[in-house]
Amino acid sequence: MVAGVSYLHCIGLGHLDIKPENILLYNPGGSEPLVKIIDYGIMADIRKKAEQPVFCATIGYCAPEIFAKDGPIDLTTKLAIVHVPTAVAWSVGATMYTYLASGMVYPMMNYMNGAGRVVPMGYRRYGEWFVRASKDGAHLDALEELASSDDNTIKQYHIKELAQFMVQLMQSDPNKRSALESSFYKQLEPFVRDKNAAGPSTPRLASPSEK
Repeated sequence: MVAGVSYLHCIGLGHLDIKPENILLYNPGGSEPLVKIIDYGIMADIRKKAEQPVFCATIGYCAPEIFAKDGPIDLTTKLAIVHVPTAVAWSVGATMYTYLASGMVYPMMNYMNGAGRVVPMGYRRYGEWFVRASKDGAHLDALEELASSDDNTIKQYHIKELAQFMVQLMQSDPNKRSALESSFYKQLEPFVRDKNAAGPSTPRLASPSEK
């Protein structure tokens, strides 16, 4: 998923609807499954300009700056102007969080009342992730605590490294958020089963003749 999103950025495209429903596993012939990103209906052309007005495509996976009222606003659309690659990075982090927590980063009640807040994230011993409602915006304290933990179980399942990865993707301040660049892939090595597998550093587009 990270490789695919990064490649889209390299060719000047930002996928504005990254979410679990748009991430598929393709497993032809029982081989190692490949991650496929689908639904390219909501895209941003960032070849000339990375900062653009962006709307929330799917509630629950949008970066917090998209809801900000104190940042730059497009006068025509009334949408927040955000840096698309870092906003997409948040969506990747939120998608990863959903896989791990079996719950969304945003509480739906906050959308109903228009608060548009990000919930705090916590961690219970041995990998039980949970979400709490919040009225104060994004809080990664619990996740950051997990990222610095020396618990043996956390080490065994590489949860610490994954938490560190997610903390970088889900900083509320987009200026502090990590972009999905090739150098960032090093942090994914603990999660790769086959260390000799081809990495994401040489992605390519399929030709029209390929099925």
